[in-house]
Amino acid sequence: MNHQRYMTILSDFSLGKYSEVVKLCQGVTLDLSKSSDQNILNALVLSYAKLGNVEQTLVIFEQLANKSLSLEMTNCFLAMFEDYGLPKRIEKKSFLNVCRLILAQFPHDEAIRTRSVRLMTVFECIDAGETLKLMSAVKRPQTNIWFEFMIQVNSKLGFYDDVIILIKQAKKSVVFNEPLAISSLRGALQTQDITVVEDLIRFLTKRKIESYPVDEAIANAYVSIGSTDKAMKRFIYLLKRSTNLSQKASILYNASLLPVHNDYISKQLDLLDCDSRHFDPKDQELIHFAKAWTFRKLKNFDSSVAHTIKGNNLINSRLVFNLETYIREISDAFEAHDKLLKTSIEIKPIVAPTLFFVGLPRSGSTVLADRIFRLYDSENLEESDFLVNFFQQIVTKIKAEEKIQSLVNLFPAIWAKATRQCEKLVIDKSLSNFKYLPLLQLFFPNSCITWTSRPSDDHLWGIYKQRFVSNPLAYTADPKTLKQVFNISIETQKKCRCLGFDFIEARLEKLATTEIKIQKKLNQLKGVKLRQTELTIDADRVSNTAANTQIRSEYSQPGNTELDYARKHIPALFNLEV
Repeated sequence: MNHQRYMTILSDFSLGKYSEVVKLCQGVTLDLSKSSDQNILNALVLSYAKLGNVEQTLVIFEQLANKSLSLEMTNCFLAMFEDYGLPKRIEKKSFLNVCRLILAQFPHDEAIRTRSVRLMTVFECIDAGETLKLMSAVKRPQTNIWFEFMIQVNSKLGFYDDVIILIKQAKKSVVFNEPLAISSLRGALQTQDITVVEDLIRFLTKRKIESYPVDEAIANAYVSIGSTDKAMKRFIYLLKRSTNLSQKASILYNASLLPVHNDYISKQLDLLDCDSRHFDPKDQELIHFAKAWTFRKLKNFDSSVAHTIKGNNLINSRLVFNLETYIREISDAFEAHDKLLKTSIEIKPIVAPTLFFVGLPRSGSTVLADRIFRLYDSENLEESDFLVNFFQQIVTKIKAEEKIQSLVNLFPAIWAKATRQCEKLVIDKSLSNFKYLPLLQLFFPNSCITWTSRPSDDHLWGIYKQRFVSNPLAYTADPKTLKQVFNISIETQKKCRCLGFDFIEARLEKLATTEIKIQKKLNQLKGVKLRQTELTIDADRVSNTAANTQIRSEYSQPGNTELDYARKHIPALFNLEV
C-alpha cells in the first residue's frame, strides 16, 4: 500500500468517514507482521463496527484477535453487539472463538470478561454451567457489572442462596450504581426472603442513590412483599417527582394495582387523557389499565371493561403470538416422551417429593399453593422458567436426533442446585409446565401434579383483564386467540387423562374439596411431612399476587357484576363450546 492511501485511510477514520475507509481498503492485501498494516486493519474493523456491519466485523476481528487487541478496539467490538442487539444471523462458532481470544488477552479485566460472557450467553454460544465457570474465574470481584450479571444469572437459574450471598458480597465490595441496585432488588425478590428484601431496601435508602428507576424498583419491591402502605407512599412520592408522561403512566399503573383506593392517585388519573396524541402507545396502554383497575375498585364496571378492552387492543397491536408454534410445542412434548420410552436413554428421576401447579394464568394456583405451603414442611419455588427451558432443550435435541444422555445426566444436580438441595416437599407453580406434563411425570415420579382451573367465563375474564406484556402470553390480549388457547388447554388436559397420565383437576370454586384431594395425594408421596406448627397465611401477599379476584365469589354470582358487562361488550370471549 502506498503512503498516500495509508495516510488518507487514517485521516478519514479520524474524521469519522467510516464508509470511505471501507471503500479505500477494498482489494488491499495486508501483512499483519507490519505495524502500519495492523493500523489499517484496526481502522477497517472499527469502521465496520461503527457502521453496524456484524458479519464483516466478526471476520476481520477474528483475524486481529489471533494477534493482539487494543482495549479501545475490544470495547468497540463488544459495544457494537450490545448496542445493536441480537443480529438476525451470526456465526456462533466464530463469535465464541473471538470471545475466548478476548478473555485470553484480558484475563484480569472484570468488565471485559463480564461483557464477553454476557454476549456469549445472549447468543446461546455457552450454557449456564459454562457461564458460571467463566465468571467464577474472578476470585475477588470489584466491579458493579460483575455482580450485576452474576445476580441475574443465578436468579434465572433459581440459585437463590447464591443470589443472597452475592448481594451481601456486593454490599461490602463495591459502591452500588443504578443497574446493580435494580438487579439486586429483582434478585432479592426472587429469593422470596422478605428479610433479605427489606435489608436491601434499607441499604439502598441509606446510600441515597439518586435514581428514579431505583426508587421505582423499591416501590415495586414493597408491593411484592405486601407492604401496601409503604408502596403507596413511595408511588405518591415518585409521582410528585416525575418529569415526563411515561414516568407518570408507569407510576399510576403500578399504584392502581394496589388493593386500596387512593384519592390522590385517582385524581391524577382523571387529569390524563388516554387518547391524547402526546402519549406513546405503551403509555396509553398503561393508563387504560390503570383506569380500569381504579374504576373496578369503585364498581364502575362499564368503564372498567371499556378501558380493559382499549388497553388490550394496544397490547395486541405490538406483541406477536404464534398459535401454530404453541400447538406444536405441546405435540412435540408428547412425541419426545414416547421416543424417550423407546430409547435406551437412562433417566435419573428426582426422588424428592414435588407438587406442581400447572394450567393457565389466573386459575387460583397462588391461593392453593399458599394453603399447601402453610400446612406442609415445604419449599416454595413460585414461578420460574427453569423446567420449561430444560424440557425445551430436551425436545429440541430429540427432534434433531442429537445425543441427550449427558444433558439428562446433569439434570438431578441442576435441580438440586435450583431447589437449594431441598429434600422436603418442593412446590413449583410454573403454570406453563402443563405443556410438558408427560415429561414431568417421567422425570418426577414422586410428584403430585395439580391442574388448576376456574369456571370458564370467570377464568377467561380473569385472564383478559390482566396486563400481560410478554410474547409467550400475548394470546391473553386478543379475545379470539385467548379463547383458542383456552380450548387447547382443555383438549390437552383431556388427552393427558385419556393416555393415563396422573394429575388432579383442581377447581377453584370447589376449594375445600380440591385441597383435600391434594393433601390425600401428597400424603402418599415419599418424604412428605406436615409442619409441626401451621403457618399463618399471608393474606396481603396472596391477595396481591392473586390479583384480588381469585378469592372472591362476586364474579360467579348472577347480577350487576363486572363479568356481566364483559359478556355484553366482548361476546367473542365467552360462550365456549367445550
